[in-house]
Amino acid sequence: MQRRTRMLRYHVAANRQLPNYRRTNQKLRLPIRVRPYPGESGISYLTRLAWANGYDSFNPLLRQLALLSEQPARLRALLHLSQEEWQGLYLPWPTRMRPADAQAPDQRDLAINYATTRWCPVCMRNEPHLDARWSIRLYCICPYHHNLLLDACPECEAVLSAGQVLCGHCHHCGQSLTEKVFEASEAIKMVQSTFQCSVERENQIFLSITPQGWARLIQLVANIELRAQGQKTGQLAQLHRVSVLAAVSHKLGSLLENWPDNFYPWLDKIKTSAPSSFSLRRSFGRLYHWLYVELDSPEFDFLREAFEVYLKQHWEGPITLRNHWQTGLHGQGNCITIQEACLKLRVTPAELKRLHAAGWLQANIVTSQCGRRFWSIPEAQLPLVRMELSEGLTLEATAKYLGFSKTRIRQLVATRVLLPQFTPGEHGASVWRFALDSLRVLVTRCQIRGITPSPTQPTITLSNALKTMRIDGPCFTALLRAIMKREVLLVEGSSEASKLSRILLDKRTLDDWLSTYWIEHAGLLTIPEAAKQLGLKEQVAYHLVQRRLLASTLRNQTQLWITAEAVADFERQYVALSTLAHDAQTSPKTLLAKLTVQPVTGPTVDGCRQYFYRRVDLQT
Repeated sequence: MQRRTRMLRYHVAANRQLPNYRRTNQKLRLPIRVRPYPGESGISYLTRLAWANGYDSFNPLLRQLALLSEQPARLRALLHLSQEEWQGLYLPWPTRMRPADAQAPDQRDLAINYATTRWCPVCMRNEPHLDARWSIRLYCICPYHHNLLLDACPECEAVLSAGQVLCGHCHHCGQSLTEKVFEASEAIKMVQSTFQCSVERENQIFLSITPQGWARLIQLVANIELRAQGQKTGQLAQLHRVSVLAAVSHKLGSLLENWPDNFYPWLDKIKTSAPSSFSLRRSFGRLYHWLYVELDSPEFDFLREAFEVYLKQHWEGPITLRNHWQTGLHGQGNCITIQEACLKLRVTPAELKRLHAAGWLQANIVTSQCGRRFWSIPEAQLPLVRMELSEGLTLEATAKYLGFSKTRIRQLVATRVLLPQFTPGEHGASVWRFALDSLRVLVTRCQIRGITPSPTQPTITLSNALKTMRIDGPCFTALLRAIMKREVLLVEGSSEASKLSRILLDKRTLDDWLSTYWIEHAGLLTIPEAAKQLGLKEQVAYHLVQRRLLASTLRNQTQLWITAEAVADFERQYVALSTLAHDAQTSPKTLLAKLTVQPVTGPTVDGCRQYFYRRVDLQT
């Protein structure tokens, strides 16, 4: 209300002295002089001057004042301003009447915002004028009260001119422009206050960056953030709006808080949003270019240092000469190329890839658009892999270490008593390889808690038991498990403790265990043995068991056994196409084309390698 009353007094006083001036072309007369506020903008001063002399806007003044824009001294004399008052007026001035000696409010070549008018509601309550510093494009808080500036009506969001703002209310909805005050976040205050301190040449507590440096830093964050929102980054659209600038300033302040802890997640986000690549330029895009080209001055060294620390700790790709502009970072990352890893492990690239497929080695793999795969290896895991490779044993060396034949070692592998690192054909491996630690664990588990021998106690070595007691493969692996469970007692006093075949067993407990084993497994066949009895390949027998066409029995929760009755029952119910073709003296292919009966299994039915029919279906 006070603001409206003051504007009304300006109009009444002017109308009394110049009732018909606006309808004449007389020489410009300004009977009422207005003193400028310190730091006021030219547009604000001319608007108040026009109102004081009875004009609705400063447009009528521009017709004659524009002629003196190239003669600042005459213009200053016409406005009756002292040299000190004249120098206290800053841009923005009206475009048609910009004095030749007009100066920016900061004198640092910072961009001025001409698109919108900004104001501080608190300042406007006390001194109704527009401060020139509010027009600095990258200012979004008041330098005096540190609240957010406004550049639109807080109610209807209409963009207002300087004259409409000085009126104190919105011309569209009537909302007061000085009532609502919006507080800035701490992140915005930190960035904007430090930026303003730099402009005012005051000591900066946080970072010593020039005003131009702060402007470029804000534009960097805007470039990255606006690109993430799908906007173009060539011309930063809408950055002159307070809402957009405040959001960018908040993001920048959040990154600078707890430096550089909040900077690293932002880098992760940028890298994740980019296509997978081991190229720093492709992964970080404009950020990488800005850090080493646009922001190449020493005041931004803290950004590059934090970025390089991030690369050393979190970058999955190798750091090579083609990946960076900076010097001294080559080879300092936590990942190396596959060629460097092969040299350090003394293996070929094919062997290294087998190590990765077997789970020995972690690797970062990126596939390009053309399908080519690029590898990088974390260097920290190489010492452990090198040690495991040096202790790995082949099948022959493992058999010699344990004192068994290679057939016995294969039996242990088949029943998963001993797990190899590689087997032939697995992951492209050409030879067996066993970890020495796994062999030591097996020997230790079998040798634990032996009993004291006595003169009358019969003993036998494990190797002699395997030779003389006709222990087959399943019985052999079951015997080792019985030794570990102390169902078969171990006798202390073995001379070659490292060789598992040389351990001494109590013969009485061994005989009792074997008697029980043969009773439990009487008439039981393994799947390969059942396949041999049926005249089938092992793969076909496994498929029949999986389809439950050949009945099986599960024992010890892991072992599948086939009874003799199940084999006989299968032969009574089913017949193979090859058997039918042999009896008919024709080929299986010819007979298959003639038969109208649907087979229960086969290549075209469920992927089995052989066709089988129910005998009942063939009789109908």
